[in-house]
Amino acid sequence: AAGTLAVLSRAAMVSLPLVVIRPFGMFGPLEGDHKFVPKVIAACRSGQKLELTSGEQVRDYLPVAEAARACVLLGQTAAFPAGEVINLGSGQATSLRRLGETVEQVVDRHRGGLLWGALRHRPGEVMSFMADVAKARRLLDWSLSTSLEQGIAETLAFAADEEEPSA
Repeated sequence: AAGTLAVLSRAAMVSLPLVVIRPFGMFGPLEGDHKFVPKVIAACRSGQKLELTSGEQVRDYLPVAEAARACVLLGQTAAFPAGEVINLGSGQATSLRRLGETVEQVVDRHRGGLLWGALRHRPGEVMSFMADVAKARRLLDWSLSTSLEQGIAETLAFAADEEEPSA
C-alpha cells in the first residue's frame, strides 16, 4: 500500500500518467513450481499425495492471460485513467479446496491424492481475499471472460506443449 501511494505521488509530481494494476490470484503457464496451482497440477498428474490445509481459505483467481488482456485494454483506452488503482480478478470467491477439486477434474484424476486437512493453517492466515473489480469494468470495460476450468485447462495444455520433444 505504501509503495502504491509513493509511486502514484511521484508520478503526479513529474506529470507522468500512471495507473496501478493490481492482479489478484494470478495463475497460468510458467508459474513457479512452488505456487499452489502448479503443485496441485503436479500432484494430480503424478498421482503423488499432497498434504494441504482444510482448503477453506477463499481467494479470487485470475488466469494470467486475462490480466494481459486487461493491460492491453488499458493501453488502448482513449481516456487513460491516470492516478487510478485498478483491481483485476474474477470478483468471485473460490475456496482453495474448490480450486484443487477443479484441477483434479480438469486433469481427470480421481480424488484421493489431495490430503485436505493434513496441514494446519499458517499463523495469521488470511481466510478471505477478494478483488473489487467494479473499477476495471467501468474504466476498461473489462471483465473476466475465462472460467476457472478454462484457465486450468489452458495451463495444462501449455505444460503439455512444453513437455513434447522437438521434432
